[in-house]
Amino acid sequence: MNLDLHTTAVVITDPQVDVLSPDGALADLLHAQVAKRRVVDNLRALRDHAERAGVPVLYSTLERRAKHTRAPATNAPIYQLIHERGAMLEGAGAAIVPELAPTERTTLASPRGGMMAFGTTDLDALLRARGARTLIMGGMVLNLCLEANLRAAVDLGYEIILVSDATATISDAAHEAALASLALIAAKIVTTAELLPALTRAAAA
Repeated sequence: MNLDLHTTAVVITDPQVDVLSPDGALADLLHAQVAKRRVVDNLRALRDHAERAGVPVLYSTLERRAKHTRAPATNAPIYQLIHERGAMLEGAGAAIVPELAPTERTTLASPRGGMMAFGTTDLDALLRARGARTLIMGGMVLNLCLEANLRAAVDLGYEIILVSDATATISDAAHEAALASLALIAAKIVTTAELLPALTRAAAA
C-alpha cells in the first residue's frame, strides 16, 4: 500500500470514555469487543505513527450538553439508549480516554450531537484546509457513528482507508457484517499491522 502523506489525514471517531472504557456507560454492549480487538492500543498506535509521519490527525466526538439532559428520548433506539443511560455527557462520559488524550498535534473538530460530523461540524473544512483527499478512519462505533462518517466522506469525494481492528461494535457477527457492507464503499479495509508499515515507509521516502 502506498500513501501520499501530503494528501492523507487520519480521522478518529469518538475516542471517548462511554464507548471505549471498561466502565463507560455502554461498556456492557461494547467493551468485550473493544478489548478483543485491542481498539484503544490500535488507535493509539495509529495516532502516534501518523503524527510522527506528519499526517494530520483529527478527532470527531459526540457530546451531549448537560442542559439538554431533560429532553425526551429521540427518534432512534441508539439515541434513546444514550439518553436513558446519561451517556456521552460533556465533562463525563464524553471525555476522551486518557490513552488517546490529544497531543499538541491532534486537532479536535467541533463536537456533534448526532452520528454524522460532515455537514454538522467543522470537520470537512478542517480536512480541506489540510489538503486531505484520503482519510484513514477508525474509532467507534463501527456500524453507527464511524459508518455514518465514512459514508458521508465518500459522498464528499474522499477516498477512505478503514482500519478494521481500530474499531468495534457489539459482536463478531455485527463487526463482520459491517465490514462486508463497507467493502463496497471504502477504497481499502486494512488492519493496523498492515497500515503502520505503510505510514513508516511513506515518512522515510
